[in-house]
Amino acid sequence: MTQSTSGLLLSGKALVSKRRVLPVAGEVRVKAGDRVTAREVIARAFSAGDRVTVPAAALLGVEPARLKHVVSVKPGDEVREGQILARRTGLLGKQEIRSPASGAIEKVSASTGLIFIRCRDRELSLHAYVDGTVVKVIEHLGAEIRCAAAMVQGVWGTGGEVVGPMVIAADRPDEALGPDRVLAIHRGSVLVAGGRLLPQTAIRAAEAEVSALISGSMRAADFEAIETLGLTVILTEGFGDLPMCRKGFDILVANAGRQAGASGITKVRAGAIRPEVIIPLGQSLSDPLPPSPARLDIGVLVRIVSGRRLGECGTVVDLPMEPRPIATGAIVPVAVVEMENGEKVLVPTSNVEGI
Repeated sequence: MTQSTSGLLLSGKALVSKRRVLPVAGEVRVKAGDRVTAREVIARAFSAGDRVTVPAAALLGVEPARLKHVVSVKPGDEVREGQILARRTGLLGKQEIRSPASGAIEKVSASTGLIFIRCRDRELSLHAYVDGTVVKVIEHLGAEIRCAAAMVQGVWGTGGEVVGPMVIAADRPDEALGPDRVLAIHRGSVLVAGGRLLPQTAIRAAEAEVSALISGSMRAADFEAIETLGLTVILTEGFGDLPMCRKGFDILVANAGRQAGASGITKVRAGAIRPEVIIPLGQSLSDPLPPSPARLDIGVLVRIVSGRRLGECGTVVDLPMEPRPIATGAIVPVAVVEMENGEKVLVPTSNVEGI
């Protein structure tokens, strides 16, 4: 008997495709068949700069119509942040208005007393994020890149996309790595920190300019302190005091030293996005097979996603044909899961996900 189940991808060798697109139309700089590296710019665009409004007349205490007598700039002038835009000398002494941003003067209004500054256009560069092959160009926006890679998805993350060498700092998947284990040489790395992530370890990692931290879990009370560090963090199991799944830990350890792409971007509703670590293997695209859809079957590794065993992993050893009663009194489809310590437990199939 088999059943479908949602699940995280944990694979030492899979065919991974990444769709990389700009937020606005621009220039795509690659073509189908090109080999690209993670930090390579594959597309770029220019986004119109913001318009900044300065209430110059009000700030100087003059009538809007008299603003032209005290301003030192005119439409078309380039200005730097902090540059004087207008100056007035009165009973209170000298008053000056300085530009809050760099850009070009768009308008000096005698009717409203406002000065309008158009900031410079921003260049948007889109990087490949993974080493791989361009299999499809998305006109004016980007490309689809495919690679043979090891991949570990997480339950929750924060922070954006980063690239760096995979470094294993923890000795065990259940270790709560101490801050003294984060070193200056870890700068720019994707650092595996074991089981529960300690806030002081995350603070030390931010100070050492680590690119990303990968851990099994963290306590909900530490959420705010860790999220505000501006560090990419990926939790493979979720919140609580949970060890990293042994399979995921072993995949990361096996690829120590390789360049990895890590993203903490998480979206839990429609079109869900999982935080991820992708480690390109530099192999031919024809070697690995795409991961099969998760199926709940005997021999499948699963994670329990609800109840007192939340986050624990085990292997399905039986799938009874008939629904069984559980502790709540409900009669539901169940799986018999052998935990990593050898204990066998009865779990509703709705409370497990394949990994």
